[in-house]
Amino acid sequence: MRRWISFFALSCSFVIASPALADGEMPPLPLLPRTFKSFAECRAFLDAAYKEDRGRADTAPRKTGNGTTQTLIQSEGPKTTGPEQAAYDVTEGWANRTPTPGGKQIMTNYSYKRTQERCDGPRLTGETSTGYSLEGYEPAPAPQN
Repeated sequence: MRRWISFFALSCSFVIASPALADGEMPPLPLLPRTFKSFAECRAFLDAAYKEDRGRADTAPRKTGNGTTQTLIQSEGPKTTGPEQAAYDVTEGWANRTPTPGGKQIMTNYSYKRTQERCDGPRLTGETSTGYSLEGYEPAPAPQN
């Protein structure tokens, strides 16, 4: 019984750890700090950034060459985090799908840019990082007649 539990635990840890081996993220880089005239102006900057980011999202995949790409925006928008403090976290991702030569599989990959910005009073600071997932493959859909 104890050997079974050890094998099960080892198997689970491999399954859980495996996806982590298929991606990467660069260390975060600081954004140039800015100082606004007031906290309200800094917060308005975060609100405008959120609106601009949402405008870049695709509602559906777009045709590109022989595949598709889709820009995805993941964010809950700017949040008030304390008196004269606000934060905005956003991940802009690009999901790509391309048929492999022969057309029997679809290669998928995903890359992203994560940005975190903070207002402390009128001062804006933040950081950004980029990452990716290695390609995956799925069966191509059967041809429609």
